[in-house]
Amino acid sequence: MSEITIIGAGYAGILSAIAFWRQGHKVTLVGPELKSLGRTFSLLYGTTLALKSLLDDPDLNIGLKVDTLKLKHQHRWGDLSIHAKDYDMPFLLGSISENSLLAQINLFIHQKTNIEWIYQTSKAINIQNHSVDIENKTLSYDHLIACDGAHSKTRMTANFIAHHIDPATQTSLQVAEIHHAGSIARQIFAENQVFAHVPLSETSIAFYATTYDPQPHPWHAENPLQNYIQQTGFQAISLSPLVQFQSPNHLYPALNSQVLLMGEAAISQGPVGAQGINGIITDLGILLAHPSIESAASSLDAIRNKRYRINQLTRHAALMHIGILVQGFIPPINDFVMHNMLWGGQKTALHEGLQLWDR
Repeated sequence: MSEITIIGAGYAGILSAIAFWRQGHKVTLVGPELKSLGRTFSLLYGTTLALKSLLDDPDLNIGLKVDTLKLKHQHRWGDLSIHAKDYDMPFLLGSISENSLLAQINLFIHQKTNIEWIYQTSKAINIQNHSVDIENKTLSYDHLIACDGAHSKTRMTANFIAHHIDPATQTSLQVAEIHHAGSIARQIFAENQVFAHVPLSETSIAFYATTYDPQPHPWHAENPLQNYIQQTGFQAISLSPLVQFQSPNHLYPALNSQVLLMGEAAISQGPVGAQGINGIITDLGILLAHPSIESAASSLDAIRNKRYRINQLTRHAALMHIGILVQGFIPPINDFVMHNMLWGGQKTALHEGLQLWDR
């Protein structure tokens, strides 16, 4: 059993805390309690099975299930359709409300575990002495897990050097309330940008626009999603305010000086390549499949690099054309590439709900 301290109590932090505790480790979680923003998350089918196993809850409340995903290049090719039945899955994406997910996570942590949760931010981290200073307390650790976001102070303290970084990426998001969401998720690729919409519930859809243009995007002058929402044919009853944020793509090595990076501390990018909770679950599945964090580091680096490369392909229309063409017309490659993507990059025992827990 190791002493594991986790800095940051976002989704990467709380899910990692549960996974390592269930593996038999002593876990301390440091960070303010996560508050729901009222969102709805889209989870890959394997992610839903993993959460049911992780939270010991076979009745996890999965809402709308999407069984078809369509990819399209705006100018050159038609749709590439991906159907759940072709991969022996009941659905590709399932929705869950953030309120419901957080309630189930918090219930599990507080009623079924002895995870020590310190609702404060760390004051100082001493990498050489393996210690973390909290107000009026010092924590020692065998492993420190940084889950404190894309601008991680823990990562900077441990002197991680990025493999890749692209500060130009910017994303905008709107949620539309509509009469009927349907069961199809769609992504449309164009030069240096990707538009996407994913049904979240029976009456709402999330619309994304991510750009990779090094020049400032004129979001202050226009809403890039308005025309896209209209072009999809949905008649929106209402639209949420347009959320716009810079989201620099970056990729760091998984491990340095007994510090492990998880979530956006390790890899941050736009809504392509099974990021967010789906990526966290895949990374946890890889960690749990190895006897130690150290032995899992190279496998984590490989899978994160794969997800990062998939995202970066959307920056280059010519490469995206080749990708769609190859995936659409050479079945063995299609099966290999798409099957891995539908499991967040790699299928693990956690994804199948077959993970064996010590607790």
